[in-house]
Amino acid sequence: LPKDENDAPVVGCLIEIRSASGGDESSLFANTLFDSYSRTAKLMGFSVEIMDLNETEIGGVREVILSVTSGNGGYNSDSSGLDIKQFGPYGYFKYESGVHRVQRVPVNDVRIQTSTASVAVLPQSSVNSQNSAIPPSDLKIEVMRSSGAGGQHVNTTESAVRITHIPTKISASIQDERSQHKNKAKAMKLIETRVLAFYKEEEDRALGETKRGLMGGGTRSERIRTYNYPQDRISDHRCKQTMHGIDSLLMGSAETGLVWTFAPHLRKLHRDELIKDMEGDKIENDNDESGKGRKKRKK
Repeated sequence: LPKDENDAPVVGCLIEIRSASGGDESSLFANTLFDSYSRTAKLMGFSVEIMDLNETEIGGVREVILSVTSGNGGYNSDSSGLDIKQFGPYGYFKYESGVHRVQRVPVNDVRIQTSTASVAVLPQSSVNSQNSAIPPSDLKIEVMRSSGAGGQHVNTTESAVRITHIPTKISASIQDERSQHKNKAKAMKLIETRVLAFYKEEEDRALGETKRGLMGGGTRSERIRTYNYPQDRISDHRCKQTMHGIDSLLMGSAETGLVWTFAPHLRKLHRDELIKDMEGDKIENDNDESGKGRKKRKK
C-alpha cells in the first residue's frame, strides 16, 4: 500500500481550532478541544507550543493554533498494536480535521443546544524562517500594533506581524508574543505550513488522487464527530464508532483519550479504502487492456 510520507515520526503538525456556530457555547467547546489535544499530545511524548490564542471573556476560545512536534514518544503502541514510533504528531492528529458538533445544555439554559467547532490539522514543515522554501519576493510582511487583551504593551509597540503569500493570498497573523521577532518567526512557520499544504492539495487534485470516500476530505466544512453530553457519548461519522464517557475520552490518559481511541479505527478505514481504490484501478486497467486486444483482433 502507498504510504503517506507525512506519517513519518519526524513530521509535526499545526492544529487550528476555531469556534463556529453556537456563540458562547461554541467558544467554550473549542477551548475543551484545545485542552484535550494539548494534554493528549504531551502525554504521548510530543512537544506542544501555542502559536496564537484568541480567547473570549467567558473563558472560551475564538481561535487557537498549536504546534505539535515529535519528542521521545513515551508509549510503545496504540490499541491497534501499531508502534507509536511509526507515526509522528501529524500521523495521529490528522484524523481530527473537520467539524466537531457538540450537543449539551448550557449553564444558563434548560434546553439542549447544538454548537460546532472546526479543526484543521496540517503537516508542519521543518523549514525555519532563515531557510524558507518560499521565495522572499512572494511574501508581504506587515507589522502593526497588537489588539485585544495584553496589558500595557497593547497598542504601544508594533509587535504584531502579518505575512501574506502573494501568489495564493494566504495569510498568517501573529500577535501572541510581545517581541516582533518572535511573532515574525511564528507567522513564518504558519505561512510555510499553510502554503505547502495548499500546493499539496492542488497537486493531489490535479493527479486525481483526492478521493472523498467514507473518510471524507478532512476539510473544515465536513462534520466528522458528534459529542452528545445528555447521552454521554461520542460518535464518529466516518468509522461509525460510538464511545461512551465523554469526560474520560477528552481528558483521559493517552491510551484512553480521544485521539488514541479513534485513530486506529480511522486508520483501518483509510487502509480499506486504499485497497478498494487499488482493486478498482486494477479492474479498470484490465478492461482497457481487454479492449485493446479486441480492437487488434478486429483488424
